[in-house]
Amino acid sequence: MQWYKEGDASTSFFHKSMRMHHSQHRIVSMRDKDGVLVTDFEQVKGIIVDFYKNLFAAPQVDTCIEVEINNLELEIEVSMLSMKKGKAPGPDGFISEFYKDSREVVKGTVVEAIQTFFATGYMPRHLNSTIISLIRKVANPENMKDFRPISC
Repeated sequence: MQWYKEGDASTSFFHKSMRMHHSQHRIVSMRDKDGVLVTDFEQVKGIIVDFYKNLFAAPQVDTCIEVEINNLELEIEVSMLSMKKGKAPGPDGFISEFYKDSREVVKGTVVEAIQTFFATGYMPRHLNSTIISLIRKVANPENMKDFRPISC
């Protein structure tokens, strides 16, 4: 009943509820690849990071992608216009409508960045980053398979 009255207003009740929620949803232990329960924060963090590094590791490719530069600008513009409404394409936080509405202003920069990627194979790390939240699948998770990742 108190939540109904006070909700998420900045009250001591709200902050106490959030502290409780945070403490109940912390990852304090994790089983390593050998099944040993680890409780040290740095080791738990290492298990999680290693799991995702291995999961998302790109295979080494020696071949170069050939892209027809003539139609690349048109393809990029079509891709920008086909982004779903309300979606943020990356960590910059701009929703798709920003890119659609200001495409004449940003198109040159976006096209140049993509052409540079295809020409050099280099993509700055900040363009390919995201935040991953781990949602529990079970009451007492011990392994990475007990979590569902959601990217923000």
